[in-house]
This record gives sequence, structure tokens and C-alpha cells, in this order.
Amino acid sequence: MFGEGSIQKLPEVLEQFGAQKTLLVYDNGVKAAGIIDKVYPLLSNSKMDVVSFDKVLPNPPDTIVEEGAELAKKEQVDMIIAVGGGSTIDCAKAINILLTNLGPIHQYDGLNLVKNPTKPLIAVPTTAGTGSEVTAFTVITDTTGLKNSQKIL
Repeated sequence: MFGEGSIQKLPEVLEQFGAQKTLLVYDNGVKAAGIIDKVYPLLSNSKMDVVSFDKVLPNPPDTIVEEGAELAKKEQVDMIIAVGGGSTIDCAKAINILLTNLGPIHQYDGLNLVKNPTKPLIAVPTTAGTGSEVTAFTVITDTTGLKNSQKIL
């Protein structure tokens, strides 16, 4: 679903998934801009429980992805909503991989390595041109020291 004002259809879309609890992934910039304040009422209209993860950093490091996945598992979320730019959407996609597959995230560096289906993920892009919302890949930063680089998963 694309276009100006599409966010208003979020409760309707959420109802189609039948999810009960979502992980809302965003960064401090999106929160400071007041965008999250516009999303929360839409989520409460859907009667969905919301768990926030607001620790996304630019070029999200693997450590942040792992932390988000731990929270998602602990809270037993059954879907993810990413609100933000490419880094937020990439982080949410990587969290989603670890929500249904074993970690660490590094083992998914390549094609066709994610064995278990992921949970539904809705991307609400706040920037144009990243392409993260329409691809199956995610870019994260490897902090293990092995390569200390970004990886496309």
C-alpha cells in the first residue's frame, strides 16, 4: 500500500493479520519529529498491544539487532512494524529473522539461509529512496571484529 495518507489505513491492515502484539521499531529522530505520536493512536484503534524498540542507530549494528530480537522474543510479539528510514527498516527485518530463527545474525550473510518463515512486517517509510521497504535484503554493521563492515543479509 503506497501513497500519501496510507498510514491512516494501518488499523485496517493490522486486522487482516490477526496479530495481537507488535514490536514497533523506530529511532529517536522519528520520535523527535512527532511521527510516532501519530502512529500510536492508530495502533490503539486496532486494540493491538505495542512493545516499543527505539534504539535503532544509523547503519544498525548487529548488537542492536540482537537486543531487539531478545525483546521481541521475551514479549512474544507476533508481528513487527518499522517506522523510519532505511536503517530502521533494515533493523526490523534483521530482528524479524532472529525472531523465528536462531542467532547470531551473522550466520545469515548470504542467499537462502533463513530457514524458518518470519513474522509479518509492515514498513512505514519516512524517507524516499532507500529501497529497504521493497527488498528482501537487510544491511547491518558487523561489530564482531571479523570484518567490522556492513553486510547485506
